[in-house]
Amino acid sequence: MTQQKNGVSLEQKKTKMVTFEEAITLAGNGKFQLRAVVCAGLCLFAVLTEATMASYLLPAANCDLNLSLQEKGLLGSSVFVGFASSALLWGAVGDVCGRRKTMMTTLFVCAFSTLLSSLAPSFLPLLVFRFFSGFFSCAASGLLYVYAGEFCNNVERPRAVLVAACLGAAGVICLPGFAWLVIPQPWIIEFPGLPLITSWRIFLGVCSIPSFTAAFYMLFFLPESPKYLLSRGREKEALEVCKTIFHINTGKPKSEYQVEMIEDDGGTQQTNKDKSILRICWDQIAPLFGHDLLGLTLLTCTLQLTTFFGFTAMIMWMPEMFNRLKATPDGSATLCDVISVQQTNILLLDEVLEASAGVQTSAVYNSTEAHTCDPTVDYHVFLYGLFLTTAGAAGNIIAGILISPLGKRNLFVSMLSIAALLIAVVPYLKHHTLLIIVYCSSLSFAGAGPGIIAAGTIDLFPTSLRGMATCMSMMTARIGAVLTTVAFGALLDFRCEFAFFMLCGVLLVCALLGIRLPAR
Repeated sequence: MTQQKNGVSLEQKKTKMVTFEEAITLAGNGKFQLRAVVCAGLCLFAVLTEATMASYLLPAANCDLNLSLQEKGLLGSSVFVGFASSALLWGAVGDVCGRRKTMMTTLFVCAFSTLLSSLAPSFLPLLVFRFFSGFFSCAASGLLYVYAGEFCNNVERPRAVLVAACLGAAGVICLPGFAWLVIPQPWIIEFPGLPLITSWRIFLGVCSIPSFTAAFYMLFFLPESPKYLLSRGREKEALEVCKTIFHINTGKPKSEYQVEMIEDDGGTQQTNKDKSILRICWDQIAPLFGHDLLGLTLLTCTLQLTTFFGFTAMIMWMPEMFNRLKATPDGSATLCDVISVQQTNILLLDEVLEASAGVQTSAVYNSTEAHTCDPTVDYHVFLYGLFLTTAGAAGNIIAGILISPLGKRNLFVSMLSIAALLIAVVPYLKHHTLLIIVYCSSLSFAGAGPGIIAAGTIDLFPTSLRGMATCMSMMTARIGAVLTTVAFGALLDFRCEFAFFMLCGVLLVCALLGIRLPAR
């Protein structure tokens, strides 16, 4: 006899049509969502590895490849140029071809590109491979939040996105430690027809492992996003994925899943088989600037740009500023006092980029001096890397814990406001330990911002446009990162305190704009 509940049989309940939100909620929240979050964390780890490895790589590769300052600057920025040049492309491809297929394919290509770059015999091949590593890893950078979020219901989604960000940031903590372990070694391996395999090449080759790991993890353990499948009119496949989620979470047979049909949310798109890639990109971009979504597009892009503007400069300039400070007795002068004394000797941007990569420069540069190539990397580079990556992970952990009780809007506004106030204090601190704590704490609070914005972006945009919206906002974030590096350096040269006040003001404006984010 069929069981009755409120006058409706389970058989009748199974055949009723439900919304996607109801279907994913009935599938439960547990082991499967953990898989998705771990996958997103691995993807972010791979992306951050590609973005940050140059800080440890360039000084070690300097002597082998006889790199000039301009070449180092190009190598350091090549990954970011790849990011920016492909963001819109991968947003459109992810929305049209699928999140999983796009990320998995591009991560494999990125991994091979990074592996091949470790064998580059000269500057030009290395530059090309580093560009392509950035070009292809950009797909995962934008789509990973969307992919993980679409396996969760509205209640659990923000936390899942921030936990993924936390896992990725925590993984990158290992990078400076691994670089410190490998790069200083005097290893030399010879293979016929290949350049000498030295420690920096081994480090670079090993850096392809996160991308390979994320791609294989996705290949064997995760299906396509059910929300994406539903938006493409593939209801049966979406239902099968929901049944799989239910089975993994509960351990029960798929037949016990109490859904037979998932209601189309109205976002179903027609196929694009006869369209060029440019037309597909345009079809994905144009709606974002239509009457209904223009305000949301400008909001998310502005938030990402100002957030990255607010903290990226402090990351890029930290090695240079703290290298100057370490020669000053503790408690005798503030950071700005030290910089003001040496104001006439502030380095140009390309020299700062080199300093952030661990190359030692003199306070006064004399172009007529002879310079001996020294591949040794100052241990402070690894130490600063540990400080920065630990601060980033801590901020995301805090955000992951507080996002449910506070909500996205309150959490974002609070963390950005705290970061702004801490940055305003930095120019007036004399004690080195306190300065490092406050400096890294400001980066920790501000660094959680992009993950919160990404979680909000997923909720604000329809399924068929989420990938493009997220990738577009991340593209503007990189523009903000470039702008702040230049502007901060210019203000340091003019008046040190004004540079920090600029970052403080931008983050406060960003916090005010964050009031427009969804509350939950």
